[in-house]
Amino acid sequence: MIELKLIGASGRPLCRWCHKELGETSSEFCSEHCSESHRLATPAQRLRQHVFLRDRGVCHKCGMDCEELKQTILHIVSLYGSQYARSVLMTTGFKKLEATNLAQDPSQDFWIIEDRDGTPESAETTCRACASRRRKRRSNRSEPGEDGDLFDDHQGP
Repeated sequence: MIELKLIGASGRPLCRWCHKELGETSSEFCSEHCSESHRLATPAQRLRQHVFLRDRGVCHKCGMDCEELKQTILHIVSLYGSQYARSVLMTTGFKKLEATNLAQDPSQDFWIIEDRDGTPESAETTCRACASRRRKRRSNRSEPGEDGDLFDDHQGP
């Protein structure tokens, strides 16, 4: 995919959202507001933001508060390091690889949005541990999704 850069009259790049000239920056946006506005302009991002605000980052499967866990892991990493954070994540139900990735970069989201048809009504916040277990169950089936149920019953992490 080719991405065009807008250039102003002075030869400087323009903000991708408001089209103001950018100063000496490597950013594509002139402000955090423009960056966030652009990010939320895509339908998938709007859905993700809406569902996250509605669910407040709590997993519909196991009830884990993903944002609270993220803040806890950030704190643990700063005090004790990523190895200890990984062991904590593994005790909460994360598989070794996922726990390692999240412990090494705890700034990423600990949750995903799963939906059946792209509407907020069918979308749910799911922690990465539950999503990983669901993917594994689906890959073990002869035909993924054969029972028509995207969301399997869950016993907790």
